Amino acid sequence: PSQFVPSDSRVSSLNLSGGFAYATTARGCGAGPEGIWAMDVNHPNGEPRMFSGAGASSGVSIGNDGSIYAASNRAILSLTPGDLKLRRTFALAAHAVVPFQWKGREWLAGSNSDGRLFLFDASRGVVAQIAVNGLPSNLATWEDSGGTRWILGLKLEGTASRPAFVPVWTSRDIAAPAAVVGANGVIFALSSGHAQLYALDAATGKELYSSGASIQSVTSSAGLAVANGHICFTTSDNVLYCFGLPIEI
Repeated sequence: PSQFVPSDSRVSSLNLSGGFAYATTARGCGAGPEGIWAMDVNHPNGEPRMFSGAGASSGVSIGNDGSIYAASNRAILSLTPGDLKLRRTFALAAHAVVPFQWKGREWLAGSNSDGRLFLFDASRGVVAQIAVNGLPSNLATWEDSGGTRWILGLKLEGTASRPAFVPVWTSRDIAAPAAVVGANGVIFALSSGHAQLYALDAATGKELYSSGASIQSVTSSAGLAVANGHICFTTSDNVLYCFGLPIEI
């Protein structure tokens, strides 16, 4: 084992890219400062790098060019990979940001506590926004087989200079959704109260599956892990749940 972040820190989602592991510490837990951390996994006994005072709320996202993005209650940050040098700041509080390529450019989609969804040109700043009721703190985005870019139940249309969100579908109420992830045309969402896993058709929002009352605990999980036909998450009673995905889903 190698020391990465200070003991007793509240650590957000772990990420890995380009030979570096990334994580964030927030909410003043333990003796460590709020910040974004990077560790060279090829030299794990070296001193971890840290960008201080970020207050990042939900881990980091990795851009197509390797840029590190983090959302906080003060701003959205763009950092250089590995050494975490500040590239750019967008002065907007956000729960999370997700990067993607569209119209030959790097874009970021971000959400905030006011229920607004923002679209950023990664080099210029905010270019579009829409109010969305019940927007989860974590976003999922993908490109369908026809080349259309989706952010949850909204399509992204227009041009690079005049993009627009077009609402297509809305799911039923999901109590305090803790995590959203897209895979193979399916959106998976996890309710963070009494834990319940949902699977929705990404193009229509139709509910394909619900775990119902099969989970007997609550969850504060910040993420869902999807790999090799399985989706996994943890609950507050220290149980790891792993669901197999039927071939028809």
